[in-house]
Amino acid sequence: MKLFIDDIRTSPDDSWNICRTVLSAVSALDMFWEQVTHIALDHDISHQIVMGEMSRPFACPETFETVARYIVTLKKLYPQWSPLVSIHTSNPVGAERMKGLLEAVGILPHIQLARGANRLETIL
Repeated sequence: MKLFIDDIRTSPDDSWNICRTVLSAVSALDMFWEQVTHIALDHDISHQIVMGEMSRPFACPETFETVARYIVTLKKLYPQWSPLVSIHTSNPVGAERMKGLLEAVGILPHIQLARGANRLETIL
């Protein structure tokens, strides 16, 4: 099973299961961790605010770093579990923080920094 954890972006193809919230990602990992082989993980979460005809994303204080911490917990509980993890985000500081958490338990994530306006980024 492949999990694509991101609040906005679309998954690379239909083989990925999409999680748009921390709760849905942690729930999927909790129920299916043995089947999860790949994880694509974003960092920042935004809320789409609509006022009249105007729509704009605003940063949320919650991030998907919580999911990275849950992955660390699962890896400590089940050391044999070794999913391939990639981090895709436009936040290099957040990416490095999640990378450090994962590396501490032996998961070596690949980082793809994204670029774009209003968090509707395209992967470099």
